[in-house]
Amino acid sequence: MSHHFKRHHAYSKGYRPRRHRGRLRIGRLILLILVFAAIISAIVFGILFLIKAGPFVRDDASSSVPAVNSAAEYDAPMQTADSSAVPAAVDATQPAAFGLTSEIEQDGNIVTTFTRLKEIFFPAPNSYANVRGITTADGNDYRDSRSFGGFEAGGGHLETLWRQERPSSAAVQPIAVSWDADMRQMMNLYPDKASREDLVEILSCGADGTLSFTDLADGSATRDPISLGFTPGGALSLDPRGYPLLYIGGNAENACMNIYSLITGELLYKYGGEKDSFALLDSERGFSCSPLVSGDTDTLIWPGGNGILYTMNLNSDFDRAAGTVSLNPDTPVKYRYTATGGADSASPASFSITGLSAWRNYAFITDTGGYIQCIDINTMQPVYVQKLGAGIVSSPLIEEAADGIYLYSGSKSANGNASVYKLKGLSGEIIWQRDLACGAEGGFLSTPVSGRGDLDGMIFCMAAQADGDNAVLLALTSDTGEIKWEQKTGRPSVFSPAAAYTSSGTGYLLEAGGGGAMLLAGNSGEVLGTLDALNGADCPAIVCNTVAVLNGTGVLIK
Repeated sequence: MSHHFKRHHAYSKGYRPRRHRGRLRIGRLILLILVFAAIISAIVFGILFLIKAGPFVRDDASSSVPAVNSAAEYDAPMQTADSSAVPAAVDATQPAAFGLTSEIEQDGNIVTTFTRLKEIFFPAPNSYANVRGITTADGNDYRDSRSFGGFEAGGGHLETLWRQERPSSAAVQPIAVSWDADMRQMMNLYPDKASREDLVEILSCGADGTLSFTDLADGSATRDPISLGFTPGGALSLDPRGYPLLYIGGNAENACMNIYSLITGELLYKYGGEKDSFALLDSERGFSCSPLVSGDTDTLIWPGGNGILYTMNLNSDFDRAAGTVSLNPDTPVKYRYTATGGADSASPASFSITGLSAWRNYAFITDTGGYIQCIDINTMQPVYVQKLGAGIVSSPLIEEAADGIYLYSGSKSANGNASVYKLKGLSGEIIWQRDLACGAEGGFLSTPVSGRGDLDGMIFCMAAQADGDNAVLLALTSDTGEIKWEQKTGRPSVFSPAAAYTSSGTGYLLEAGGGGAMLLAGNSGEVLGTLDALNGADCPAIVCNTVAVLNGTGVLIK
């Protein structure tokens, strides 16, 4: 009975059952907390895994991409023409020999003479820009380089380093720049990018009119994109003085010169849009050629598709200490011309200007009529004229030597053939002409590339074939134009390759176009590596350190 009483007493007090129920509640609560913690941890670690961050971060792309100064750059020896060298026409290249007449407009009025108050004198190509990078189409005023930084070819293997998702890319060469520390801090860069001392920023355009800013190392954005509202007509240009100014030419729909601030991203200046009353062409507009800037004189030089060569004093003001930039350009001084080709019965015609290079105080322009002109930019008068076999759609390459300068240019197809030429830059006389059979829409449609280092004495150019046919990359001897080697790309392409050099001067070529890329030994044309299915490969490639950059894709060379 006593035993029964004890059991009943314990039960009546409810002591042990309540204690077990409390422990059960606490245990369930702890278990629930652990489950929630596990779920949250799984979600966080899953996100980190997907974005390759935190403990799942792969080797930082910047650790596999050499910093700007991590490898020695090739210091190519340069020859300089005597200071007394001055372009002058011979009988065969006199403007009158081609029926060329020109006019100048100043302050809205046609004038017979013009003298520039601030005399322009373009420097050698390695002194064109005060900022490190590839700042304009084909690199500089001679249009002779699309690479910078320390380059090593490794085993010649190509692999995709990063790829951006974008609707499509414009066929416009990207540009690259390594900003100084104070410039990074004043710009609208993301904080983590502004603090990166080895940052190389890539500027490129999509066909939807979006200007993107990209980190060379990993393809991530460096700042917010700019919605241009138009597709650029040609390559971008940075101000060579290191000013935070970006020059973008519009296509036929925009038909404007546009200048943007890279401090704020705002449009500072826009010129054009409507038909220029000084233009002789009614239907052709836009700015397909990348402009040049004479930094010492603060002068912008920009050819137009309407057949006008524009020059304007920018009146720019960059206060580096305050972090501000502004400009107030003068009314452009303009140059226009007509030509008959020298035929007595021909009517004067105007043409779209498609190319611009510069040497000292001379501008060399090309056009769709096949003309190359040398113009004294300080007087806006033509010095000499030469006519190639067909229209020209790229800037001439300038090569300087002790005995003067030389020009290389190619033409579009005419009657199933296209040609590349070497000219005497001081007179316009043709030294040699190399012909190649190609389709009706083919030809030499991009600026040739000059060899340096162990590629000295060689010129490289791309011969585009008929629509959809494989292109042919040619290596020519610069003295005679003989073909040293040729390599079929296996796909359509119109762009000349980018040449890059190791510190010892061994040259390589990176060719891209038609959705693919290949690396070649420059001396032999041997294909060392290929990469297919590339987004954005239909534009001229640039090479920064050991990374080839297309619009939307970074390709690692290793």
